[in-house]
Amino acid sequence: MKRLILTALLFGAAQQAAAQDHTGHGEQGSGQAATASAASTLGYSAEERAAGLREGRGMGLALPAEGNGYPGPRHVLEMAGELSLSADQRAKTQGLFDQMLAGAKGLGHQLLAEEGELEALFRDKRATPASLEAAARRIGETEAALKVVHLRTHLAMMDILTPAQVARYVALRRSGAGTGRARPAADAQKPAGHNH
Repeated sequence: MKRLILTALLFGAAQQAAAQDHTGHGEQGSGQAATASAASTLGYSAEERAAGLREGRGMGLALPAEGNGYPGPRHVLEMAGELSLSADQRAKTQGLFDQMLAGAKGLGHQLLAEEGELEALFRDKRATPASLEAAARRIGETEAALKVVHLRTHLAMMDILTPAQVARYVALRRSGAGTGRARPAADAQKPAGHNH
């Protein structure tokens, strides 16, 4: 079993290195090669993914919730008028969003640092089966924690909105509303980008 895991991890590392060479990033460090394959699966470049993780954006991490009708606070705030949010609902949603953003930013920075450390193991020819496994496990734990931060927020939105508002949210999102480009108060000074 360990041999299978090691083979899969080495294959993934080889794909990331190939993606790095193909995109011309060379040996930039900073975790860009490590983020390239994960980013490409969701249509983000490595640079977009890294910026999104630093800014606490979802980067597709909340798709299981969003795709199944669990509203996200960023989109709820963006569509507050269409959803007829009360002042109390708006305040609770903003508080939830701010809390999520703070947790996601910290974990995003941590994830990028850990991915950079894994890349450095290979770049500096220091990788061993034990160091590879330890680094990959740390990354996996951080990714899981980050996913939980985003998904927990979607769960909490179900307690803030009424069933009718949730249904309206789903209909609005299916019709293309709520792009995530409108910025809630907490990050209004940041440039728009890919958001969840």
